[in-house]
Amino acid sequence: MSAAERALSPAEERKAALRRLARLLSGDVELPRLDPGIASLHQFLQTDDFHMQEVADVVGGDPSVAAGVVRVANTAHYSRGSTVGSLRDAVVRIGPKQVVAVALEVGVAEQFACDAEPFAGLIRKMWRNAIVTSRIAAELARALERKDPERIQVAALFHNIGEMVVVQLLADAPGERSPGEKMISALVRINHQRLGRQLTRKWMLPHPVRRLAGAHHDVRPGSESKEEKRVRQIVLAAWALAVTSGYRYLPGHERVDPYSPLEALGLGSDVADRIAELIEAWEV
Repeated sequence: MSAAERALSPAEERKAALRRLARLLSGDVELPRLDPGIASLHQFLQTDDFHMQEVADVVGGDPSVAAGVVRVANTAHYSRGSTVGSLRDAVVRIGPKQVVAVALEVGVAEQFACDAEPFAGLIRKMWRNAIVTSRIAAELARALERKDPERIQVAALFHNIGEMVVVQLLADAPGERSPGEKMISALVRINHQRLGRQLTRKWMLPHPVRRLAGAHHDVRPGSESKEEKRVRQIVLAAWALAVTSGYRYLPGHERVDPYSPLEALGLGSDVADRIAELIEAWEV
């Protein structure tokens, strides 16, 4: 067996993985690009002063995203038993703000793709978790009688986007052996908030989205407003519910507790049970 073929020891694997990531982070990291038109959709979540045709025009500027919105609008979660035949039908049926959330869901998914395993499978799992987390977050916002469920949905969709950036960078790095699952998990935990902040800034997403993507775990006391804390609690509760509903992607997720985050929001297990029933009907 050659030196290149033999299994790496844990210490060697760690060094190889760190070299792979350090080489990328030492210079200008090539971050995924998002079409400016799709990135600008968030503006419609900040106000009610727009016409639904404006949303249709922006989304329709990217045919693949428009087709994806129509496809998602025809899933059981949104269609309510009737077929959506066009983008305009989708805007009328599920509402312009919900179309914005779905368009971002579809448009961002296209930015992360690789063929090499284990990275390709991990990115798919991460993205499925992000979609489910975002939809749960919208349901929690409604349970809390908030008036901005779509804004919360988009914040949740992007909050862990840095995790996929880490995995994409590891997949793209040349000349190193692929790290194992545990090492990938460690690198994701350490670096995802930093890269999430960089990516959401590059995509010119709103400050609340950038803040959440860049700091949702280690938040200094007093560094966030009451509203920022509330949104973060909703998103983390949604993520925990997604993970415990089967949308896991890293080691240790089996130990996640979904009930403590719900209690922090003043919600009970009945909400978790209702959301679990909804998830069963979602096509992700």
